[in-house]
Amino acid sequence: MLNYSRVGGFVGTVYEASFLNISNCTSNALISSTQHAGGFVGVTNESNVIYITNSNSTCTLTAGVRAGGYIGDARIATIQINGSRFNGTVTGTSVAAGFIGYASTSYAIFYNCSSNGLLISTNASANFIAYSSGSNYTFIEINSSAKNNGTTFVAGIIGYMSAGNVVYNDSIENSVNVVGKYGASVIAFASTSVSCNISNLSSKSTFDASTYHGGIFGDFANSNGSFYKVDFNGTFANI
Repeated sequence: MLNYSRVGGFVGTVYEASFLNISNCTSNALISSTQHAGGFVGVTNESNVIYITNSNSTCTLTAGVRAGGYIGDARIATIQINGSRFNGTVTGTSVAAGFIGYASTSYAIFYNCSSNGLLISTNASANFIAYSSGSNYTFIEINSSAKNNGTTFVAGIIGYMSAGNVVYNDSIENSVNVVGKYGASVIAFASTSVSCNISNLSSKSTFDASTYHGGIFGDFANSNGSFYKVDFNGTFANI
């Protein structure tokens, strides 16, 4: 699929309180989009509920604005992704992520998921969610080891986040190679009322961030965080 906006390997746009269940599926699509694109869903909007279970994204995807291995743009949505994998290549001019490119006013749960592909972006890129505003997330038993070649906000979990909540539980494994201006194994840039509670995290990361880089957070402003049983074993370059 070439040169369209709102493109998804399975569904282009999900509108108006729809329910979508994707189970035991694989997206191996080749997608080039001018705007929003996802390996499974291009855009979700207006109170949708989406369940994705035991699925795999091996797509090769390029989008001009918001690109995600599973969902390009998630707005006002409830999303649960269980036992699923990202092993593809996502390139986004604005944002690129293994699972969700851009999320706004949404709630998502990730359980037993892994992101192991290749991400390329000139702005925000992350192995799970590249750019988030006003959303809430729960991550349980996550493996994050994608090769992340973003240039600005680059992280193992969320690249840029404002106003929302993040909870990590139960032995999350995080092995990330981070290159960018803001770099971290969890959130590269957290701003304006972000609450993040992390427990049982093992982070084995390599950083080459040019300005703001941290083992867990790159830049943590006007936000709240807590750590319990966190093990960080990383290497910092370009200091």
